[in-house]
Amino acid sequence: MSADVMFSAILDHLALHGATPGPGETDRRPLPQPDEVELTIATLFGTTIGLLTSSQLEDHLEEVLWSLTSICHRRLTHIQKLLDDTNSRSGKVWPSRTAPRSPQSSSNASR
Repeated sequence: MSADVMFSAILDHLALHGATPGPGETDRRPLPQPDEVELTIATLFGTTIGLLTSSQLEDHLEEVLWSLTSICHRRLTHIQKLLDDTNSRSGKVWPSRTAPRSPQSSSNASR
């Protein structure tokens, strides 16, 4: 493979995926703003409700919404752990966070 082809492939990859840090490198990209996250998550749920309401899948709407909730909570817990690990390696002390409640525990509490 020629150097031009390899260079072109690298540029295509950067254009498609952006420059992301490698393992052990600090990720200097900004985190999304909380209000943007809230709006996007609300849009996701609203779109899902609109899509499934009055369709053959409406009977499964609650299960789908709980699945989305569970996915978001699992990712949030994972990201918080990564941030906590990074901060502990750097010597920063951050206030402890409480883990989000699982959908199963909150749905069982309401029954």
